[in-house]
Amino acid sequence: MSQHIGSRTITATGGSIKRVGNYRVHTFPSEIVTDGLVLHIDAGHPDSHDYKNLSGSSSLGSVNDISGFGNNGTADDTDYIQEDKGAFKFASTDTSKIDIDSVPQVTGDYTIEIWFKSTSVVSHKNICDMNFQTGSYNTGPRLEQNSSGNLNWLVGNAGDTSYMGVEAKTNGLASGTIYHCVLVYNSQTKRFTSYLDASEHLQVDKIHSDDIVSFDDVTLGTGFNAGSRYFDGNIYSFKIYNRTLSAAEVAQNYDALKIRFQSYSNTFTPTCAGTEGKVEVLCVAGGGGGGRQHAGGGGGAGGLLYNSGFSLTNNSAVSLTVGQGGLAGSTDVFSQSMTNGGNSTFSTITATGGGKGGEENSPRNGTAGGSGGGGSGYSTATTGGAGTSGQGNAGGGGGTPSADNTYGQAGGGGGAGGAGGDGPEGSNNPPGNGGAGLAYDISGELKFYAGGGGGGSWDTTSGNANPGGLGGSGVGGKGGAGGSNHGFSGQNGVPNTGSGGGGSSGSAQPRSGGNGANGTVIVRYPASDYNVEVLLVAGGGGGGSGSQYAYSGGGGGAGGFIYKSKTTVISGQNMKVAVGRGGGGGSGYNPAPFGDTGKEGSNSRFGNLIAIAGGAGGAGLDRDGTSGGSGGGGGGRASAGGSGVAGQGFAGGNSSDHGDTTTYGAGGGGAASAGENASNTTTASGGAGILNSITGSAITYAQGGAGGSGSSPSGTPVDNTGQGGRGGVGNGGGGADGTHGIVVVVYKGPQRGTGGTVDTTSRPGYTIHKFTTFGVDTFIP
Repeated sequence: MSQHIGSRTITATGGSIKRVGNYRVHTFPSEIVTDGLVLHIDAGHPDSHDYKNLSGSSSLGSVNDISGFGNNGTADDTDYIQEDKGAFKFASTDTSKIDIDSVPQVTGDYTIEIWFKSTSVVSHKNICDMNFQTGSYNTGPRLEQNSSGNLNWLVGNAGDTSYMGVEAKTNGLASGTIYHCVLVYNSQTKRFTSYLDASEHLQVDKIHSDDIVSFDDVTLGTGFNAGSRYFDGNIYSFKIYNRTLSAAEVAQNYDALKIRFQSYSNTFTPTCAGTEGKVEVLCVAGGGGGGRQHAGGGGGAGGLLYNSGFSLTNNSAVSLTVGQGGLAGSTDVFSQSMTNGGNSTFSTITATGGGKGGEENSPRNGTAGGSGGGGSGYSTATTGGAGTSGQGNAGGGGGTPSADNTYGQAGGGGGAGGAGGDGPEGSNNPPGNGGAGLAYDISGELKFYAGGGGGGSWDTTSGNANPGGLGGSGVGGKGGAGGSNHGFSGQNGVPNTGSGGGGSSGSAQPRSGGNGANGTVIVRYPASDYNVEVLLVAGGGGGGSGSQYAYSGGGGGAGGFIYKSKTTVISGQNMKVAVGRGGGGGSGYNPAPFGDTGKEGSNSRFGNLIAIAGGAGGAGLDRDGTSGGSGGGGGGRASAGGSGVAGQGFAGGNSSDHGDTTTYGAGGGGAASAGENASNTTTASGGAGILNSITGSAITYAQGGAGGSGSSPSGTPVDNTGQGGRGGVGNGGGGADGTHGIVVVVYKGPQRGTGGTVDTTSRPGYTIHKFTTFGVDTFIP
């Protein structure tokens, strides 16, 4: 537990939150979720593609996976363009695609995320496709649009005779609009969830023919049985995770990237001990776009401001904005004009956007900003733009023409740590480098911010391209290399660093600059850990059905029960939460004559605490109950109950064999006692549950389900109590479903964490977080 005296910031909301050392860190825009990320292709990141774009063509040769797993791809007839801060453009032909051989890290759960824009909404266009294996229907999930404006994930598996649709959008898909679309598959609950622009669109149960899945092939821009279904539009970012992301994590990823396509604002709200507290703040504006055409100047870095002790008022929301990166000057494939980077603000702090680089036409001089843009190398000598005092430095000037009237080299954009380099005269020397950035470890990792973009090269005499200027501190965009036979675009600045884009090359095409990088606001303060009270109940097992004859099904076992009166949580460290699903009851007496054993529930989780799912009740004729948090009761004739998990629940009861007479099913185990045994004369109740008042009301959790023809544990089953389902009566009666589980987190005082449904009234003086929707979630202390 951290010990502090006096006024201080103890917690806050806003942005993505993480724990680093002894600090709680908030980042705006949010950081991308990296846990489970096994494929990440991003057109806006300079490391994810070949930005050079050889002479006369903007077609890609390869795309690079920046997740660290090396799932790289090859691009066929696919353009890279500077539109919307960088995009992969597909031409609606059979050769326009990106292929990735396999993503072997996916073996069960998965999440797929894509940002895209359709040029036209027409029928059956495959945006992306994940194949499982060979077969008549060999698709994993495939995202498809149609002319009605529908957007659907089609899921199946080898050997399936048809696809199953998971809707993502209905009658509203618009051409020219950028969408964020996500599909989540939970192999434990057998549930798909689709999201559009971070809002949940649909949850649906659909079962792959195998629980173990692996993506043997991933294709962007087309897909299985493509025919004429080739995608016409842009893809900006594509990710695959080998786990199920929660709704909170999907929203975090949406917040992380939306700054490229729209203005960004947010709030930071502190809770302080006392009337005020202090925080450490880094505020970086967006970098300027690189200049276009002949030897464009590098974009200036966004202004950078750092405050080690900024005072805030308790519970007073702080408004903030983060500046977008400036647009690159572009003349190829997509034409756009250069812009300066946008300002970033935090309360009274304002960092000024970086200046754009100079271009062939007006303005040839670099533009002033947080740091100034570099001057163009075209025609007469040009000057770099001025920086803002205390935030950044000036851009370098463009070189004068040489005696043979060969134009000069472009200047580099200014950086937060140094001025941009001047471009020399003529074509014999490289252009100016971008000014250095500054390094901070406020995010938990020492990183450079606000490096200037490198100047573009001019060279009409060399068959090989003359190198472009280097980007400042490795985060500014590199300038385009130019020669008589080769031209290279300027490189984009590294996202979330506020760095300038590189300037364009000189003679040969293309002559496009690089986009400036968006800025960032990072806030941190000493973390204060605390204790919580926790209740976890897993999903209850479903009751077994009665057999074809007069044998009743066994009751489902209760979900595992865990209660901790005191558990320490680490402030700012994300805690994985899962609410267990109730298992389905057995259906009728199919398969005849035995009946149908129920289904187990699913586990509940809070961090490292895992409550085990309730076992299923056995079918009426000779089927044992299964084991779980508490065991399911045995079916009606000579069937044993399943065992429970020590400390979480008890075993299900047994049922005797009494020949061909009626025999009742045994009771499922409960959290407090075993399920009752049954015979042809004795009905069986489920095991007792445990009464707990963590929510402020006394509720009995984790009761076992009664055997068929027995009395119910407490009348109508109560959801989110992890109760086992009742067994079905003989002669084909269906078993009842188990109820979903629950996760409850409680601590003393005002709200300090985020996640679930928050209640501050049911237990005066305490804050309660209730998680009741089955599936994954997140609690951030």
